[in-house]
Amino acid sequence: MESSNNNVPESEFMVLRSFSATELLPQMVVASVLFTVAAMLSLLMLSLLGTFQELSSALSKDGKIFVIIVTGWESLFFLIIIPILALLVVMTFLVLHEIVHYVVCRFIFGIPARFGAGLLEKMIPYLSVEPQRPVKRDQWIVIAVAPTILVNVSLLALITWTQTDLVWFFFFIVTYIVHFGGCAGDIVLLYHALKYQSSVYIKDEGPQITILIPKN
Repeated sequence: MESSNNNVPESEFMVLRSFSATELLPQMVVASVLFTVAAMLSLLMLSLLGTFQELSSALSKDGKIFVIIVTGWESLFFLIIIPILALLVVMTFLVLHEIVHYVVCRFIFGIPARFGAGLLEKMIPYLSVEPQRPVKRDQWIVIAVAPTILVNVSLLALITWTQTDLVWFFFFIVTYIVHFGGCAGDIVLLYHALKYQSSVYIKDEGPQITILIPKN
């Protein structure tokens, strides 16, 4: 159902502030590093809590770790095919991240949106979902954080579920760490949006957000 709160023509707004991803790139890089470390620490914490006991049982016997030595075609599989498959899994979940943005925007709040893609500084690729009109701040916050919560929780569940299958366990561990670090962009934009009162609107154009306030 479409929200009537968002049916205000764009001409009825005044611009308070604009933030571009290029302008915020240093903050996003720092946040991404911190989020990546946080992802690793969260996995360490789960390990300390005994979440990966099945993995320990699968890897060890009588206290000894089994090491698999591969040669020939098997080495080709592990050195080339496995990294390619891991990359595909990571990309799949990054696309899923944007799909969650879209679903919340379009089907929860009834706001038309489109997918976008590009390069920041002509080097860093990005995907985005861009609402087709200004969105109330609190609704935009829900749209922004939904994938951070839903996708990361799903990945943690998959990590726990596949811990006895080392290949898939590895895929989901890598994906979780990369995805958690990639959520930093949304969180940095969220941090700046929260500086403004809830009555403002946000125009989200992927690599840039603009803070708007109704003229009346």
